[in-house]
Amino acid sequence: DVAKGAADMVLADDNFATIVSAIEQGRAISDNTRAFLRFLLSSNLGEVAAIAGASAAGLPAVLLPLQLLWVNLVTDGLPAVALSFNPPSPSAMQRPPRAREDGFVDRHLIVRSTTVGMYVGAAVLASVLWWYLLSPAGPHVTLWQLTNWQECTAVD
Repeated sequence: DVAKGAADMVLADDNFATIVSAIEQGRAISDNTRAFLRFLLSSNLGEVAAIAGASAAGLPAVLLPLQLLWVNLVTDGLPAVALSFNPPSPSAMQRPPRAREDGFVDRHLIVRSTTVGMYVGAAVLASVLWWYLLSPAGPHVTLWQLTNWQECTAVD
């Protein structure tokens, strides 16, 4: 019992396949966590980019607080949780182990998430501009009116 407490790993049986299976499951958990992070970083950076871009351009708010809450709770949360249940990749055991020095969030993950987030933010801003300026259902305001919306006075 003392040896079990001091051991890094305790085998439940005498089968080497148990170790291989545990390593494969650990790699699947690692892959799923990285996919979860990549998805959430990309989508949340897209929200930040859309809100910051609209503010910098002088546009009205592109996402109201309730809409932002809805996006974060429903359209971000459920798909992110689903990503955590992906089965192990068939090639999980073919690649070498990750070095201890390598961070879990590496440069590639940050660059990819930022790129996708900026693209999503630009797409949201383009959609907002299209709706205000060109959409048949939109208000058909001019770009000057849209960027100077705070100077509008109420019509009596």
